[in-house]
Formats: sequence, structure tokens, C-alpha cells
Amino acid sequence: KVLTLINGERISMPEQVSLLFEVEDLAVASPATVSRCGMVFNDWKDLGWQPFVTSWLSKKQEKDKDKKSVEPLQKLFDKFIAKALEFRRKNCKELIPTGELNAVSSLCHLFDALATRGNGVD
Repeated sequence: KVLTLINGERISMPEQVSLLFEVEDLAVASPATVSRCGMVFNDWKDLGWQPFVTSWLSKKQEKDKDKKSVEPLQKLFDKFIAKALEFRRKNCKELIPTGELNAVSSLCHLFDALATRGNGVD
């Protein structure tokens, strides 16, 4: 395996090393790069934030082994997130713009960090 940098420098990598890059778009990728690397590009706008939340809730359910803890969260996401994202888009000005998926992902990570038994959330 060889990693070729933009300046042409090549770095050998051992077999046990794997790299995964996440890119915003393929605007500057050549067809050769795409075919050689086996890239798959899914625009978050095509998928939306729902698949991320579904996956997050599924992992949470497996971890907690309790479906009852996930159902209320699913209902809350279904009821409020689209409205909150719409409000943010129309009424808020961000210093550093973030996409919908990034905002929802951050919300999920904050929830995991703060909604703990130590903080009084069962």
C-alpha cells in the first residue's frame, strides 16, 4: 500500500494500516482516484439526518438492552428536530455554518455525554 500526497511524495504503509477519509464532495477528485480508492459518495442532503439518528438509537438500544429508553427519544426526535433545524436555518446566524447532519450528530453526542446516570438520567 502506498499513500501518494498532493506534492507527489509517496509513503509506504504496512498491511495492517487502513485509512478512511471522509470528504465533503468529489469536486477535485479525478476519475482515476475515485476508481482506485473505491470511493462511495453519499450526499447528506440525499439521506438527511434521519438515518444517523436511527443508527444512533439502534446502538443505544443494543447498549442499554431496553427498548423503552429508545422509544421516547425517537418520538422527541420525530416531533422536534425538523422544527428546530428549520428555526435555526431561518432565525439564527452562525459564526461557522454547520450542516443539518453535523448539528444532529452533535446533539446526539452531547446527549450521550450529559444524559448519564451520574447526572440523574436513567
